[in-house]
Amino acid sequence: MAAYDLADLRRRVRDRRRRPTGDADLSNTIIDGYLTDAQLYVYGLLASHFPGGGPLRATAVKMTTSDAGATYVLPSTPLLGRIVIHNNVRLNSKISDSEYFWEGNTTLRWKQGENRSFADGPYAVYVVTPGAIGTSNAVPTTEPSLTPDYLRLLLVEWACALDASSGNQESAVPYETQFNKLFFGGRFPGDLGYLGMLKQQYQGTGAQDTSHWWRSPDLSRFSP
Repeated sequence: MAAYDLADLRRRVRDRRRRPTGDADLSNTIIDGYLTDAQLYVYGLLASHFPGGGPLRATAVKMTTSDAGATYVLPSTPLLGRIVIHNNVRLNSKISDSEYFWEGNTTLRWKQGENRSFADGPYAVYVVTPGAIGTSNAVPTTEPSLTPDYLRLLLVEWACALDASSGNQESAVPYETQFNKLFFGGRFPGDLGYLGMLKQQYQGTGAQDTSHWWRSPDLSRFSP
């Protein structure tokens, strides 16, 4: 058992809930289901705060077209948070959100009925929805994918909250309160929580382009 691996998280959930290892009402399968739901929830929170991926592992995929560039389609991979579109695989030329809109969840269409072609692109950067945690039939155990590893303490609190509110006629408030204190801070003056720590580490990640047109290298020849 290593810190913050699945076995450790199961132990922490049982300790927080004050339940013995052999309790059928809080078996490994049940805990794994809670942890899966908790990880999806935390991924969604982080994806909304870090559009460029930040602490999550953002995926870059090439989009495809079947109508001469009128629309481009993402793979069917489920995704979370904002999708950032770039002109090329180097991901150094972001396309403004104002230039396109989404039809459904996976199809991008250019505004004004445009057709666009790319030498190598466009590429979409987004966060892939995490899979189930635990063991399913003959499949090897799937560990939590949330990183940094210490963030998995959030999964423990949310899993406990889910168990407390799942017909056990208990209050989930203590676990929700601890979750909020860990994630958002406020336990004492100066405590920024995990989110504040990550904001400092990934400052500017996924931020909108704030450069001005008159500072563009393409216009440097017009400089005085």
